[in-house]
Amino acid sequence: MYGVTDELLRTRLLSLAAQGRQDGWWHDFNERLEPGAVDFVSLEADTCSIRTFDAQLIPGLFQSEAYARAVISGSGTALRRSPQEIETDVSFRMRRQRIHTRCDPPKIAVVLGEAALRQRTGGRDVMRGQLAKLLAMGSLPHIELQVLPFDVETNPGVDGAFVIMGLEPDGILEVVTLHSMTRTWYVDEPSDVEHYVSTFEWLRELALPEPETLTLIDRISSET
Repeated sequence: MYGVTDELLRTRLLSLAAQGRQDGWWHDFNERLEPGAVDFVSLEADTCSIRTFDAQLIPGLFQSEAYARAVISGSGTALRRSPQEIETDVSFRMRRQRIHTRCDPPKIAVVLGEAALRQRTGGRDVMRGQLAKLLAMGSLPHIELQVLPFDVETNPGVDGAFVIMGLEPDGILEVVTLHSMTRTWYVDEPSDVEHYVSTFEWLRELALPEPETLTLIDRISSET
């Protein structure tokens, strides 16, 4: 796995990924997706916690089907995918969201940039539907949703989106994932992981509290 240097963590991640290719619902997608996508979701399904920041896009676990289709078909990745493969990617993304209906879903904390809410990805109707879904998901007990508004003067997330996955309840085993058009990178060096954790907590301090976040999403939806 790209970027993993700690041998114990690397062994754990490879074991989870190998088991996931065989045992998970994503087994049906093994032959139709990039191996990195299958590896990532096998780890995602095993997490106890997820912390994610994205300034530009609604994360995949929160996307409506129409929004996901617009994002995937309009991304650089689509240059390498046929229309049928794009539909497979959309179906795969929707299946990932079953993680929310598990009897023990992971704790998920999300910080979104306001731009992710205002960019009319897919057009007005698609974005209205996406914002409605985001509002509904923001009320789920395992989700903490915050927005980093335009008027903050500091943005510690300028270096890009990232996901922190906690693979053990006590947080001892954590890995950061970074996505590009061609691969997923895993960051496991403790000092680097701690840097991402500190950055995420800083973003949460700067972001709107949850009630104000939902109010802002509702207002932007009415303006879209």
